[in-house]
Amino acid sequence: MMPTAGGGRATSDIGRRVWRLHAALRVAAVAVVAWLWVSAVGSALAAPASERPHALQTPPMSPERPRMAETSQAHRWVTCKVGAYVTAVHDINPVAGSFRADLWVWSLCPDKRQDPLKLMEFTNANEVKKSLDTSAPMGGVQWGNTKVTGSFRVDWDTRSFPFDRHRLVIAMEPVDDISESRYVPDTENSTYAPDAIPGEWRATSFRLAKSRHTYPTTFGDPTREPRQGSTYDRLEVRIDVARAEYTSFVKLTGPVYVAATITLVIFIPALDSVEVMLGRLGLLGAVVFAIVLNMQQSSATIGSETALTLTDEVHILSLVFTIIMIGINVTLWRASSHGDGPPDHERRWVLITVVTYVLSNLVLISLAAIAG
Repeated sequence: MMPTAGGGRATSDIGRRVWRLHAALRVAAVAVVAWLWVSAVGSALAAPASERPHALQTPPMSPERPRMAETSQAHRWVTCKVGAYVTAVHDINPVAGSFRADLWVWSLCPDKRQDPLKLMEFTNANEVKKSLDTSAPMGGVQWGNTKVTGSFRVDWDTRSFPFDRHRLVIAMEPVDDISESRYVPDTENSTYAPDAIPGEWRATSFRLAKSRHTYPTTFGDPTREPRQGSTYDRLEVRIDVARAEYTSFVKLTGPVYVAATITLVIFIPALDSVEVMLGRLGLLGAVVFAIVLNMQQSSATIGSETALTLTDEVHILSLVFTIIMIGINVTLWRASSHGDGPPDHERRWVLITVVTYVLSNLVLISLAAIAG
């Protein structure tokens, strides 16, 4: 049976509708896929760093950076107030060029970052011993103190002995330079005990002074330029003392003046024979020998074998006096033996020499007292 024309048109309409529906479904599918892909990318970009894929993560901050910041802050210097109380000064020894001292040293620091008492060097000490260390927070600061006993070097100048004056110094430095540690002297509380100074000395002044000392080296610090140097705060306990006794001077110079007096005794017998002449010369030679020995002993006692002290000048003057007496004795003997001069010239010359010797001694002692 042949299809009709109306049936063909109906079949063509159904085909077109199916094709349109199929095209719409394909477009809808593409739109859905595109929307899902955009949503996934947007979610990935909005997620926190810890939830992102490894390829998108930024490396975490190095744990050493905070420590470097802390170190940088720690490298700011710490200022501490330091004081000292001297309880005793003893074993003053000019021969050895030293003295011993006992003292309390304390510090007041903002916190525990620095402990000056443990990081303190006594730069002029032969040996130091610390004991009775204490440290505690007090009044908003870290307060610490320690007992120090030691032997300290000092340059003795005994040229004006026994009118000499000296400065006893105890120098303290931190082991860190001024970029790390700085000292401020506690001048209000620093002093010395009333009985700290030995009886043969008297204290004329006391001071806790601050200075800065620069060393021409970095001590191998790799963070510094070579030859940059290192600067440190230095605190010095300075005690000025003067000798308060003169007995030692009398003991050292007394034998010299006795020997000089003995030279006058030889002129009592008249110079009328060779035996008297030889007896005088023998006694004067013994006087010279005694003066030289006493001069060596006094230099060793005072501790000044290189500088010329007052006692050395007294001994030298006495030697000159004795030698002049020898010269007078020989000259008068020659004059009397040849009949060229009366013997009364002897007393006149001896008197002039004695007066000159006494006045010269007074001048030397006065100058030493003024210089001391």
